[in-house]
Amino acid sequence: MSKMLIISCCFITKRMNFPLPFLLGPLMAAGIFNLVGPGAPEIPDFWLSMSQLLIGTHLGYTLKVDNPRLFRKMFGAVFLSNILLIGFCYFLSIQLAPQLSLQPNELFLSMAPGGVAEMAVTAMSVHVDLTVVTSFHLFRILFILFLLSPVIKWLAGRNEGKQEQGQS
Repeated sequence: MSKMLIISCCFITKRMNFPLPFLLGPLMAAGIFNLVGPGAPEIPDFWLSMSQLLIGTHLGYTLKVDNPRLFRKMFGAVFLSNILLIGFCYFLSIQLAPQLSLQPNELFLSMAPGGVAEMAVTAMSVHVDLTVVTSFHLFRILFILFLLSPVIKWLAGRNEGKQEQGQS
């Protein structure tokens, strides 16, 4: 029953051209399970560990160092910006946790930079509320895709129009 619902949700999201259909489909199925059923099925520890290993392997594989000199130049700036970003997320999680009635580690994972899949696997591994973490990340993705993207396209179109008027 649960496998059919997950496959159906994947098919529906793919058919409706949702962004990230193979991520949003299972998340939609988990939401349906939580709304009408006993809750989403538990993932065995073996598969959770295997998913962490595969995600880490994929991230390492996709890291390309085509130009070692550029990599060495950029490493310091990238490292510093990541430390500052993670530090800012940690600071925000400590400050906002009491107001939102959430655990600081749960809120930190919710705000931390990274993909939904990576943060979801990490949340399951450290036993924090998966729904909170994925909700924050999905909100960020959907905000960018459905609100920020059209605004940027509109602004870009406006700038092109002004440039064409200036050239005439």
